[in-house]
Amino acid sequence: MQPIIDTHIHIWNFDKAKYEWLENDTSILNRSYDIDELQRERKKMGITAGIFVQAANNLEDTEWMLHVA
Repeated sequence: MQPIIDTHIHIWNFDKAKYEWLENDTSILNRSYDIDELQRERKKMGITAGIFVQAANNLEDTEWMLHVA
């Protein structure tokens, strides 16, 4: 079986960092997205690996991303 890699994965957690680009956003993006949810969806779609991409340009998000990774 050929691996399927998602080359652009974001997670974010409003309790861990500030995401200015989501301020005043009323879309479905304006909530925390955690690794457990990502893993469930990834497996449903047959994605075997992924590359984390930072969701905000701040130290808190960097620390959160590295913690999860």
